[in-house]
Parts: sequence; structure tokens; C-alpha cells
Amino acid sequence: DDYDVELLWDGNEDNEEGFKNRCHEVECPSLSQIKQEEIIKKLVRVYDYAAAREIAATLPRESTKSYMPLIDLACARLQLDFPRLNTLEKETGSECIPMKSGDRQKYFEYALNMDIKRRKGEYTDFVRSITPLIADLFILILKSECNIDIRDVSSGHPLKWDEAKLKQSYPEIDGVLRRPFRDFRYGPVYSSALVKIIKEFSSNDRLKDLADKLRSVEERVRNRAAHEIVSLSEVAIKNMTGLGTEEIMGLLREAFKYTGIGVTQKHWDSYDAMNEKIIAAMP
Repeated sequence: DDYDVELLWDGNEDNEEGFKNRCHEVECPSLSQIKQEEIIKKLVRVYDYAAAREIAATLPRESTKSYMPLIDLACARLQLDFPRLNTLEKETGSECIPMKSGDRQKYFEYALNMDIKRRKGEYTDFVRSITPLIADLFILILKSECNIDIRDVSSGHPLKWDEAKLKQSYPEIDGVLRRPFRDFRYGPVYSSALVKIIKEFSSNDRLKDLADKLRSVEERVRNRAAHEIVSLSEVAIKNMTGLGTEEIMGLLREAFKYTGIGVTQKHWDSYDAMNEKIIAAMP
């Protein structure tokens, strides 16, 4: 009863000229939006960026602008879309990609992509992707460890042996190739030939054993997955190769140590680090 509205209004400092408006509208997301954002976080953590983007696209643009570009970057990365990936990294200012350009980026991101397939249980796709990487790794290893540049004696895409250059530049390698393959036809550069060269010219017994194991995995399981309609499980791969998928991935990680690329454990964990950046950017 004693509240004097007129007196208090007249003495209200907020009515004076140049006052600072201390009022603001409290934004409270709906329960539905909160639930959807939690689902997005879970999808990001299991590397399902396409599904995360689809859900984020249904939310108000204002609420997703802080993290949607990062999800787009993750999608481009998983699709191995390197031009878009490098563009988005510059636009977002996000340092998520350990290898920035060139062949190093291509080979390493491909290996990370394989590991994501493995983690998601896509075992058939995992083993099908082994062959291209093993061949490229063997080429890098031969150059780094044995000072033999296979690209000097091959050409085209996919690479094919150049018989004249091979006999002129590396006659001893030509002899190694023709020794186990009497009808060697100087066709595509396959890992089956590269592993012979590594075992012949490397003095590193661990490297020779590593190359032999990777070639054996490829021969035993990858060829079946590539040429037959087959669904592979962790158990099936173990039975065929004697190795689990994590052990196979471990061999590939070790092989990178001999390529001269300079990969660290932090590089191998870069997908999870990227996921945490996406989640940290969310409300």
C-alpha cells in the first residue's frame, strides 16, 4: 500500500538520458532442440557426420552457425574430398588436419579413413581399401629406406612398369622381378612385386617382416573381399589372416614409420580431436 509508483518512476535512473539498458531476453532452447543436439554429439563421436549434419540442418540456423561449418569439414574429410577439406579448414580457422597438402595428406588421410571404417565395423570396406594403401606405402618405403624411386621406372595411372627405364636404371631390380615371375610382363605396379624388392634390398629385418605380413594379409583376405560377394566379420578376418583388424591397423601404422612422412600418435588421434572441437563449439 505504501508503494509510491510515481515517485519511484520519477527517480528511476533507467529513465535518464544515456542510460544503459540492463534488460535482455533470455533464450531458452526447446527440449526437442536440446535432445537433438545431444544426438548430434553422439553421432559425431561415432564418426557419422552425414547424419549429424542432417539433424543439425533441421535446427534454427542461428543456433548451429558455431558448429555446422565444422561438421561440413568433417564430412569432407571422411569423403576424402581434399579440395573442399582444405578450403573449409581455412574458412573455419580450425587446425584439424595434421597433413596439409600433397601426397602426404592423401596417404595419411586414406589410412585414417580406413581406421574409421574399422571402428564403425565396416570390415568388408576396410579390407577392400587395403591394397591401394599397401602399394603406395611400399613405394614410399623403398624411396625412404632403400633409396629406390619406383616412380622413376614407371608411369601412368595406375602405375605401370617402364621396361626400358627399369633395365637401364635398376637392372638388378629387373632381375629380382623376373626371378620369381618368369613371365613378368611389366604391367601394373603391384604390391606382390614391391614386397620382393623390399625383402631383397632392405637390410632392416623388422621392415622386411612387416612388409611380408602386410602382403600376406592383402593376399589372404583382401582379394576375396574384392572378387566375391562376401560379408566379413572380425572373427572371419582373424580366421583368414591370424590377425584382428586392430592388429592389421597396427601394422599399417608401423609401416608409416618407414615412409619418411613423420607421423606421430597425435596425428593418429586427430579425428577424435576434431570431434571434440565440434562438440566444444556446440551450445
